[in-house]
Amino acid sequence: MARVVQRRTPPYLLIVFVILFVFATVMAVLFFNKYNGVQKRYAQTLLLRKQLANNEQLKQPEIRQMVNQYKKSTVAGIPTTVVAQLRSQIFEMTNAITGMPNISYLEAKQEVARTFKAINPPVQRGLVKHMMDFHEQLGVKDAEIAKLKGERTQSTTQLGAANQALTAAKDGFAAKLKEKDEQTAALDQKFQNLEAENKKELAKAKEEYDASAAAAKGLTAEQANKTKAVEEEARKWEKKYKKEVGKKIRPAVDTSRTVRKPDGKVIRVLADDNLVYINIGSKSRVTEDLRLTVYPYTGIPDSGAGKAVIQVTNIRENVSECRILEQKKDNPILPGDLVANLVFDALRTYSFVVEGRFDLEGTGAPTMAGNKAIQGLVRRYGGRLLKEVSVDCDYVILGDSPARPQKPDDTDPQDAWSLFEERQKAYNRYMDVARKAEGMQIPRLGGKRFLDLIGYIPTKVAKSE
Repeated sequence: MARVVQRRTPPYLLIVFVILFVFATVMAVLFFNKYNGVQKRYAQTLLLRKQLANNEQLKQPEIRQMVNQYKKSTVAGIPTTVVAQLRSQIFEMTNAITGMPNISYLEAKQEVARTFKAINPPVQRGLVKHMMDFHEQLGVKDAEIAKLKGERTQSTTQLGAANQALTAAKDGFAAKLKEKDEQTAALDQKFQNLEAENKKELAKAKEEYDASAAAAKGLTAEQANKTKAVEEEARKWEKKYKKEVGKKIRPAVDTSRTVRKPDGKVIRVLADDNLVYINIGSKSRVTEDLRLTVYPYTGIPDSGAGKAVIQVTNIRENVSECRILEQKKDNPILPGDLVANLVFDALRTYSFVVEGRFDLEGTGAPTMAGNKAIQGLVRRYGGRLLKEVSVDCDYVILGDSPARPQKPDDTDPQDAWSLFEERQKAYNRYMDVARKAEGMQIPRLGGKRFLDLIGYIPTKVAKSE
C-alpha cells in the first residue's frame, strides 16, 4: 500500500509581511534622507533670506517687484522664477532696441554693434542717447525745411508778381512800340510832303536860274570884252606876285564872300515842337548832330553871329529835321532864313590851319587846350587839318598870339634859354602863319567868329563869389 505523504502549505503570509517590512524600512530611510535634505535647504533658505534682507539691492523697486511677482506666482501654483523674469525683461529690451521679437541677447548685441558701426558716432553714449540726438537734429532739419518751404513759397509769390510785372512791361513796350511805329509813319509822311514841297521849290529855283542864265547870255559883246580884259589883268598880277613870292599862289578870292556863303535855308518851322526843317539832306552830305547857325534871309553878317543855332536829328535825301538848340526870343526862326556851317560843304572838304590859343568857355584865359578843341570841332564837321599854310588851305583860324618872349641874359641857366627858344619858336610860327595867310589871301578867322559860324554854344561858367 502506497505511503501517503502529507504536503505542507508555504508561509505566504510571512513572506508578505517580510516584504512589507523591508519596503517600509526602505521608505522610512528615504523619507528620513529627504527630510534631512529639506531641513538643510530650509536652513539655507532662511540663511539666504536673512542675507538678502540685509542686502540694499533688494530694496530697489525693480527687485522688490520681481520678488512680489514670484510670491504671487507661487500662490497661484506656477512660480515665475527671477531668471524667467530676467529673460522676459531681456526679450522686451532686445525687442525695444532692435524691433525684432524673440531675438536672443547675443543677436541683439550684434545688431547694436552693426548699428554703431553704421552711424559711426564720435563718442558712443548708448543707442537711446544717440536716438535723442538724432531726433533733436531731425527737429532742427525739419525747422530748416519748413523755413526753406516758406522761402520757396515767398519766392514763388514774388516770381509770380515779377512775371505779372514783366507781362505788363511787355504789353506796355508793345504799346509804346506801336505808338513809335505810328509816329515814324507820320514822320515819314511829313518828310514825303516836305520833299514834295522842296522839289517844287527846286523846280521853281531852276526856272529862275534858267531865266537868269538866258539873261546872262544876252550880255553885250562889250561887257564880254570888259570881262576878258579884267581877267587878263588879273592874270598879269598873278604872274607878278608869283615871281615875287617864288612859288605858285592861288588866284585872288573874295574872302568875305567865301566865309559868308550859306549852305541851305529853312523851309518849315514847328515852334511848338521846337523843330525846323531845312532844304538839304543826305544828298548834300548832311550828317546827324551837324550844327548850323541860322541867319536872316538877308545874308550872313561879317561878324558871323546868327539869330539861332540848330542841330540835325533826322535826315532824308533832300530834307533834314533839326532841333532848335538856341534862339533869340525877339528874333525867332522864320521860313526862308539861311543856315550855314563854315566847315560843312555839300560839294567839297575844306582845309584848315589852326594856330594860337583860344578861350572856348569865356573864362578870359586862352589856352592850348582851346586850340585842341577847335581842331576837334573842325574834324567833327568834316573838315581837314593842315600843319602848314599852303595853296591847299581854305581857312586859317587864328587865336590869341603867344607873347613875344624876352631874351634871357648870358648868365641865366640853360633851362631859361630852352624856355626862351621854345616860346620864341611858338611866336615865330604864329607870325609866319598870319603873314602867309595874308599874303596868299586866305580867309583868316578869329576864334569867336569861327565858333559863331559853326553854331558852337559855349558852356556856361559859374562866376565865383
